[in-house]
Amino acid sequence: MYLCRMKVKNPIFSRFAGLLTVFLCALFFAPCAWGLEGADKNQIDINTDLLQLETCISRRPVYHQQKEQRIRKLKTALSEMPRQKAGKRADAAMRRLQLLSLLYDSYATYQFDSAWVYANRCAQEARQCDNSYYQISSLLQQAYLLTLGGFYAQSENYIHRVDTTQVTGSLRYQYAITNYWVYTFWSAFYMDHELSQRMDQLKRYWLRRAITYTQKGTALWYYLQGERAYFSGRDPHQVIAIYEHSLRHAPLPSRLYSQCAFAIARSYHALHDNERYAHYLILSACSDLKGSAREYAALQELATCLYDYDNSNASQAHRYLMLAMQDASAYNNKLRKLEISNRLPPIVEGYQKQLSEQTRRIWIIATVAFLLAIVAFVLFYLSRRRNAQLHLSQRLLEHKNRQLHDVNEQMHAVNEQMRTVNGKLQHLNGLLVDANHKREEYLRLFVDICASTMERITNYKNLVQLKVRANQTKDLLRVLNSDRMADHDMNRFFMQFDKAFLGLYPTFIEEFSKLLKPDSQVSLNKDGSMTTELRLFALIRLGVTESSEIATLLGYSPHTIYNYRSAMKGRALDKDHFEEQVKNLCKVFPS
Repeated sequence: MYLCRMKVKNPIFSRFAGLLTVFLCALFFAPCAWGLEGADKNQIDINTDLLQLETCISRRPVYHQQKEQRIRKLKTALSEMPRQKAGKRADAAMRRLQLLSLLYDSYATYQFDSAWVYANRCAQEARQCDNSYYQISSLLQQAYLLTLGGFYAQSENYIHRVDTTQVTGSLRYQYAITNYWVYTFWSAFYMDHELSQRMDQLKRYWLRRAITYTQKGTALWYYLQGERAYFSGRDPHQVIAIYEHSLRHAPLPSRLYSQCAFAIARSYHALHDNERYAHYLILSACSDLKGSAREYAALQELATCLYDYDNSNASQAHRYLMLAMQDASAYNNKLRKLEISNRLPPIVEGYQKQLSEQTRRIWIIATVAFLLAIVAFVLFYLSRRRNAQLHLSQRLLEHKNRQLHDVNEQMHAVNEQMRTVNGKLQHLNGLLVDANHKREEYLRLFVDICASTMERITNYKNLVQLKVRANQTKDLLRVLNSDRMADHDMNRFFMQFDKAFLGLYPTFIEEFSKLLKPDSQVSLNKDGSMTTELRLFALIRLGVTESSEIATLLGYSPHTIYNYRSAMKGRALDKDHFEEQVKNLCKVFPS
C-alpha cells in the first residue's frame, strides 16, 4: 500500500508547486464520453489503482490516435468550406467559425501552439465576418492560453480588449471564468506576496460571477461551488462532499472529471489521508490519459507522492515524471516543463542511488559467488584426489563383479537354451504323437475302404452268379448299366477322401485361396465337403498330375479335367507357376 505526503524542497519549488496545484483544479475543458469507474471512498486499493494506471499508460498511443482522427475530421470539414465575406452566406461563415472553435477546444490541452493558431484564425475570420460573438470568444481563448503559459499580464491585456457591452448570453460565463483562471494562476504565482491578496480578491469575485452564470445542479456548478468552499476555508469534509457531487455527474473521462478528482485529492491531502490522496490522484491521471490530455499535473504529483512516501519507489516515480515531461514537451508549455524539472532532481537522485545500490548488490553477489566458486574448486580438487584412490579399488571390484556377472549371464543363457530345446522337443513329441494318431486313423480309413471295396466286389460276384443261374442276363445287364450304385460308391469315396485330405492338410483351403485373385476365393460346401475343383487340386497336391489319372479318380473325362485346370489357372495370381505353388502348399504340419 502506497501512503504519500507532499514535501516542499525549496522556495522556487514551493511557488511552482502551489501554481501547479491550483492550475489543474482550475483547468476546464469540454467533456468527452468515455468509461472510468468512480471511486468508492470506503473501498480503496492503491495497488489495483496503480495497475489501472499502468493500463492507461500502455494504451496512450491508442488514445492519441483516436484524438488525431477526430482532429483530422474537423480539419477536413474546415478545408471543404470556403471563406466568405461579411453578408455572404452567413451560415457557411458561422459553420467555419464553429469548426475553428472546435479545433481550438481539441488542441487546448493537447498542443499549445496549434490551439493558439486556431484561436487566432477564429478571431481573424470573426472580424472579417463581423461576428462579435466569436471575436470576443477568441480573445478569451487566447487569454486563457496565455494564462496556461504563464503570461499573466499579457492575458489580462487580452481580456481588457473585450467590449463588455457586447458580452451577453453564454459569453458572460466564458468572460467570468477566464478572469477567474487568470487571477487564480496569478495569485498562485505570487504565493504569499502582497500582490497575491489582491489577486485572491479578484479570483473570488469572478468565481462568484461564474457561478451565477452556471446552471444550478450540474457537475460544473458543483465543481465551482467546491472551489468557492475551498478558497473560503471551509471544512475539508464539506468541500469533499461538494466535489463528489460534481465527480458523480462529470462525464468520463473529461477535464472536469480530472479537476474534481484532483481537487478531492488536494482536500484529502489537507486531512493527511494519504491513501485517498494517492487514490484520487490516480483517478485524475487516468482521466487525463484517456482523454489524450498533455496538459496535466496529477501524474507528476503522484510521482512526488510515491517518492516522498518511500524512496524505493524512485524508479516508478522517475518513469511517471519522464512520461509527464514527454507530454509537456509535446504540448510545448515551457511553464509546465519548468515545474516538472523542479520535481526531477530529488527523484533522479533517488533513482540513481537505487541503481547504484542495485549495482553494489550485484557486485557483492558476484564477489560472493566467485569466492564460493574458488572454495568449491578447492573442495572438488581435494575430493577428486581422495576419490582417485577409491576409484582404483572400485575398478578392481567392478572387474570381479563383471566377471561374476558374465558367468551368471552365460549360465543364464545356457539355461535359456536348454529350456528352448526342451520346449522344441516337447513340441516335436506332440507332433509325433499327433502324427501317430493321424496315421492310425487314416490306416483304419484305408482298411475300411479296402473292406468296403472287397465287400462290394463279393456282392457283385454273388449277384452275377445268381442272375446267370436264373437266366436273367437282361436284368443283370440293366443292373450293371445302372448309375445309381456307381454314384453311391463315388460319393462315399469322395466323403472319405475329403475327410482324409482335410485332416492331413487342414490349412489347404486357406493357403490355396491366397494363390487366387481377391474376387476368386474358394470355400467348402455347406456340408463341409470339397468342390470338384478343390478335389482336383487336392490330388495335384498329393502328386497326381496326369489329367487321365485324375479323370479316372473323379469320374470325369480327361477333357473336362483339363477345362477345370485351365479355368482355375485363369483365376490365379501367378498363372505360370500356379500348379507348382499348389504342390508346395501345407509343407508344415500345424502345431
